[in-house]
This record gives sequence, structure tokens and C-alpha cells, in this order.
Amino acid sequence: MPTLLNTLQGQDLGFLKIVATAWGVDLDAPDARAARPILLTKLSDSTLLREIIETLPAESRAAIEALYDHDGHIPWGKFARDFGEVRVIGAARRDRERPDLNPASPAETLWYRALIGRAFLNLGGEPQEYAYIPDEFLQVIQPKNENSRRKPGRPASPGETRFPSPVNDYILDDACTLLAALRINKTPEQFPAGYFHVPLPFLYSLLTSAAILRPESQPDPEQTRLFLEAPRANALAQLAYAWQESSIIDELTWVPELVFDGSVEHNPLKTRQFLLGQLSRIPAGQWWSLESFVTHLQQHYPDFQRPAGDYDSWFIRSAISGEFLRGFGHWDAIDGALVRYILRGPLHWLGFCDLAASAVNQSASALRISAWGTDLWVQQPPATLTTAEEKIRIDSSGKVFVPRKTARTVRYQIARFCEWDHLAGDEYQYHLSPRSVKHAIGQGLKTAHFLTLVQRSLAHPLPPSIKTALENWEKQGSEVRIQQATLLRVTNPQILNNLQSGRSARYILEVLSPTSAIIQPGGVEPIRKALLESGYLTECEIGEE
Repeated sequence: MPTLLNTLQGQDLGFLKIVATAWGVDLDAPDARAARPILLTKLSDSTLLREIIETLPAESRAAIEALYDHDGHIPWGKFARDFGEVRVIGAARRDRERPDLNPASPAETLWYRALIGRAFLNLGGEPQEYAYIPDEFLQVIQPKNENSRRKPGRPASPGETRFPSPVNDYILDDACTLLAALRINKTPEQFPAGYFHVPLPFLYSLLTSAAILRPESQPDPEQTRLFLEAPRANALAQLAYAWQESSIIDELTWVPELVFDGSVEHNPLKTRQFLLGQLSRIPAGQWWSLESFVTHLQQHYPDFQRPAGDYDSWFIRSAISGEFLRGFGHWDAIDGALVRYILRGPLHWLGFCDLAASAVNQSASALRISAWGTDLWVQQPPATLTTAEEKIRIDSSGKVFVPRKTARTVRYQIARFCEWDHLAGDEYQYHLSPRSVKHAIGQGLKTAHFLTLVQRSLAHPLPPSIKTALENWEKQGSEVRIQQATLLRVTNPQILNNLQSGRSARYILEVLSPTSAIIQPGGVEPIRKALLESGYLTECEIGEE
């Protein structure tokens, strides 16, 4: 922080005399240059400083304690909202009207005692105007309440924690699913609801931040291999670290209640690190009220993501009402909504925080730093995340059942070799088909490698028919085809001969016998018309095309 000398630098003799009077010290000097060192010496008396602090009005004392709680500095906009402005008055008028004797705000009381200063400081990557306590004073001041730093909110009540949701590592399974889908050119966005536990935009950005996905959203083969082979605890730590340090993940743009008209100037990384710092002050293992945490930030750090406390330049609308949300009055709708999204979303998905709700199907009302979170905070794999790998099953029809806790490298390869069915609870279901095997071989995979992988991971012997079918397919291709077809039957072979020699012949795909043939899709109506023209009514046992 700036020193007392910085605070008094540039002030005229009249201001310095006002400060001296407030401190009850004599100041006999011809000009400001001569007066400044004298005043600095007088104001360095720690005993006198404590007396000055003790005699402050309650509101001014509260302002000092607020600054102390914020490491001695608060953005000026926030400080002025809470404790009033310091009127801009010329020197002659000031000396004539003496605002120090009748201050208009707690801020003015402190200002004319030189207990606070005002300066542009570069504390968070960009210059911003702050109110501050001079360094010499900050070292001496102690708040009346020796809980020197306010906790960010309050402990949760029993009612707020009735339905807990402990952390999980589903995000690792979602990552495996997404990587496999992208590798075989599937479109993950078209998967049924519930297939992913984590929103896809977040997952894409997270894997890109971890360098597992390339910027064009394609898996990096080597990084994908290392990620999938890593123990689950290490893989989770890798993703958590990537999120903590990411400059491309922007949670504000994913808050569902908000609609953006144009870009918004802010620093997502700085915001994320600030929130992590505040959360680190919550006692480990204790349930904490989520809304009280949001309220604490609004009261004490409202400008945590706003450059210079600007609440008017962002063009953001409510997704519900369409109303533009401008001004500090909409803090909760934007800044508060962002905090809730991060607490209930990324911090839970990545294992930092357990959540709890007051009722079923209600949004989380409490959070708790998880056992995993204490390790992830210091970029270490969670010591308690140890998972025994589960075996897969394959039935004789070619269906493959893969439990969630199967080695991710195994499921990744199975997903590349098979058709995808659905996710049933904690079990992924697939099936083998000529199309999926052909696609996998086209990507350089070998059936022999697939069979070896599967045999090692099975809970039972591989059905011999599956092994034989795959080996035969690799040698000879598809030998059996099952398909739907439209069948034409006639009682007189001559009728079929007439169709083959007429214009309708192009609709006949294959003649099976003198009295039966397969008709191509869309050929039923033309053939029926041709038969009618030849004097035959057609009995149709399929729906109209």
C-alpha cells in the first residue's frame, strides 16, 4: 500500500494544518514542503494513532475496519457507495468553510485525518482507483473484534443440508465419451438427454485448456492416450488444474439466466482465482450457506469482476424478461448468478465442493469443501479417490456392457469399435456391427487388438461366436446382410415377365423366383399403376408411400 508520505504528497499547507488539528498536534511551518516532514514525524506515534482511532464515530470506525478486512484497500467506487464521497472543494473554500468540522460522510471524517488516501493502484492486472489505509497505519490498526478477517458468510443450517450431493468423478467419464465421439466423427450434441453429466460447452473448453483437445476440437492422440491411461485421481487433478489456470473458459457466458448483446470486457481467470481465494476461507469440512457466501461478496467485494466498478457498459439482458440489466441494482442478477453457477457447476463437477439442498429437486443451498477439494486446491491428486476397475460383459448377440468404472482406455477403444446404444445408470451399452467394425478398421484399428483388449477386460470368457465373426469379417467382409424390403408376389409368372419388359422394370431390384421380386423404395405406386393399366388390381399389404 502507499505510505503516509504518498498520502500527504501534493497536499497544500491548509490541508496539512487541518490534519494536524484533528490529531491535536502543533504544526508551525511556512509552507507545505516544510510542514510535511514535521507532520510525518508526529503521525508516526502509534499510541496517538490508537487514540485517534478509538475516538472515531462508529460509522467512520466501521469504514476503517472494512478497509482492514480487505487488506487495507477497497475500490473507491465500492468504498464511496458504503461510506460516502469526499466532496471536491477548492483550497480557499475549504479553509473558509472547514468541512472537517462538519463532515458530510464517514469517508470525509477519515480523509481530513489522513487516515485514508485515494490513488490509482495496479493490484489486479489493471490500474483502478482505491481507497486505502497508509502502510504505517495498517501495521498498527487492530479491529475491536479480533476475528480480524470476516468469514465469507455463515455456516449452513440443518435445513439447508437435508439432501447432500457428494462430489463425483463423472467428468472423467464424460471426457472419455466426448473424446471417443470426436475420434469417430460423431456429433455429441445429438446424444440423448442425460448422456453427459457435464454441459458440453464447458467440457469442450476444459479439454482444450488441458491441451487434450486441439483448437479445432479434435483429440490430440498422444495427450488423449496419457489422459486416459492416468489413474482417475491424477486425471481429475489434471482437469482441475486446467480449469484453475484457464484463460479461455468463460463461465459468465454460460449462466443460463443471461443473454449477451456483444462482448463483455472482463477477466474470467482473475474472477475464478478471486472466488477460489474467498472459498479457501471457509472452514474445511463444514457445510456453508451458499446464499450467505453470495451476500458476503455483494457486501464486501461487489466489484470482483467489474473493471473500475463499471456497472453500465455491459449489454446483458435477462433470459426470462428480456430486460437489460444495467446498474449496480442488478448485481445479484449478473454477478450473483455467476457465483452461483460456478459454485453449483464447475466447483462441484471437478470435485472441489460437495453440495446440499433443502428439498428434492431444489437448487443447492449449501456447499462444503470436499475431501478431494483440499488436495485439488494445492494441485494434488485426491488421496481418497481410488477406484477398483470393473470388468465388461459381452453377450452372444454382440452387445457390449461397460460399467462406468471400467478402465477408460478400454471403453475408449470399445466406443471406437462399436455402435453406441445408450447409458443405463452407470453402464454404457454398445453393440458390434459390420458398419462400426468397418469404420474402426478404416481408422487403423485391428480386430486382433480389439479382441486382445476385450479378453483382458472381460468378466467371463469371450463368446466364441463373437471371435469367429470378427475374424471372418476382417478376412472376407460382410457375409450376411439383414434388411427390410418390399416384396412383390404374383400368381402368374407372365405378369412378372411383363413388368420386367416394360417401363416399370427399373423399380425391380431383384427377382427371387418366377413369381416374386424385391421392389426398390418408392416403386410400389408406379408398379401398381402399371399393373392396373395391364388389367390387374393389386392387393397392397403395406402402408401407402
